[in-house]
This record gives sequence, structure tokens and C-alpha cells, in this order.
Amino acid sequence: PLMERITARIAVSEEARRTLIQYHGGDAVVIPNGVYVAPFSAAAKDDPRFAGTPEAPTISFLGRLDEPRTGLQVLAEAVPAVLERLPGARFLIAGRGEAGAQRAALSRYGEAVTFLGGISDADKAAMLASASCYVAPQTGGESFGIVLEAMAAGTRVVASDLVAFSDVLGAGAYGALFRNGDGADLARAVVDTLTDARAADARREAATAVVGRYDWSAVTD
Repeated sequence: PLMERITARIAVSEEARRTLIQYHGGDAVVIPNGVYVAPFSAAAKDDPRFAGTPEAPTISFLGRLDEPRTGLQVLAEAVPAVLERLPGARFLIAGRGEAGAQRAALSRYGEAVTFLGGISDADKAAMLASASCYVAPQTGGESFGIVLEAMAAGTRVVASDLVAFSDVLGAGAYGALFRNGDGADLARAVVDTLTDARAADARREAATAVVGRYDWSAVTD
């Protein structure tokens, strides 16, 4: 009865709209979650703490370390395969929370894996803008805001093929997708992104061209 009395309904994504229709009936207008594009697009892209090179690329991750849905365990599974192909690579893992099992498993790789702890908004923007690529290995129950921020920062994005991520990334046109929960496929996507610069930069440039539609100035209109 309450749902029937609602005059207008909003869903933040096509996936949320599909869920509404499936379980509650009716329909909704899609108005996405917004981001402030400018702080990320204006961030320095050569911060020495986070910047990589073709020989020593940096792969960044951001999320609560003790929340399984952020997918840190999937990233941990991908690390050895990435380092086998790209021995100079460095993984930058930012976020609050404990991750004892992952820390222990990754400690064997020494300086190739750095836990940054919680970082400020300014450092988040600098990390996203400066890193060679950003990885979003979330396994479910996640919004797409961090992927939009990475797109706004102008970095190459590698994300799990969650419907929300795939929708934002144009089914792979704006970032590389890998099979959700598959560490081996994540490693493949990261290596492809870091070794096929032409294709990765084409996706990055396409992402930069479309991310403005998610800026709050557009969303609020």
C-alpha cells in the first residue's frame, strides 16, 4: 500500500530499476549517484608516492580491508600472476580496517605490496590520478562511485563485471572487465591493461569523455 501511494520513484542505476520492477512492480526514473568530477580531473597525475612507469607500473586499490565484498582477497589471488609477468609492478592498497589473512599472504612480496592505511580525499584523488591503473575487484553489494572517481581522475580502470560496474563502464568500452571473484581473470585484465597501452588509453580517453554525465551539475538537472 505504501508503494502504491508514491508519486514518483527514482532508481540510481538500471540494475536498481530492474530490481524494483522485479520485486515491487511499477517503474522508476534512473537518476544516477553523482560525483564531483573536478577534484579528480584536476589532481596531479605525477605524484611520486603513487606514480608508476611502464617498467614499474602501480596498481591501486581502495576499500575497507575487513569487508569481504570489497574483493581484497580476489586482488591478493591475482598478485603473483601479475608479478610473474610484470616483476617491477607495485600494488598500492589503501583503506581502513584489518586484513590479517591478506596482509600475511601478501607480505612475501615485500616492497611490491604497500598497505597505505586510510588516506585523505586529496590523497585519494592523487592516487587515482597518478597510478598506472585502478582495480575495483568488488564482489557485490557495492555502488559504482569509486569507479566514477577513477574515471574522472583519468586513470585506466579494471573492474569486476558486476552489472553496476559494467553499465558505468559501457560494457568494457571505458574500462577493462574481469569475471567477478576470479583472481586469475583479474590478473589477465591487469596485465592486458598495462601491456597494451594503446587499447587501455583508448578506453581511458573514452571514459574521460563520458564521465561528465555523472557530475553533480548534470545529475541535479
